[in-house]
Amino acid sequence: MADMPLRFRARVRHEPDRSYAVLVEGPDGEVLVGVTGVLREVRRAAREGAARLFG
Repeated sequence: MADMPLRFRARVRHEPDRSYAVLVEGPDGEVLVGVTGVLREVRRAAREGAARLFG
C-alpha cells in the first residue's frame, strides 16, 4: 500500500515585530514550529515543523 500524504493543520500569527509565527496543531495542541520574517517562507516553515513534530 502506498504511503498516504501527511495532512496537518497550521496557523500563522503576524507578530508586532513584523515577523510571522507558524503554529501547527499537534497531538498536544498547538505548537510553535517556526518564525520567519518572509511571508514566502511560511509554507516551508509549516511543512518542516510538522515533519519534526510528527517525526
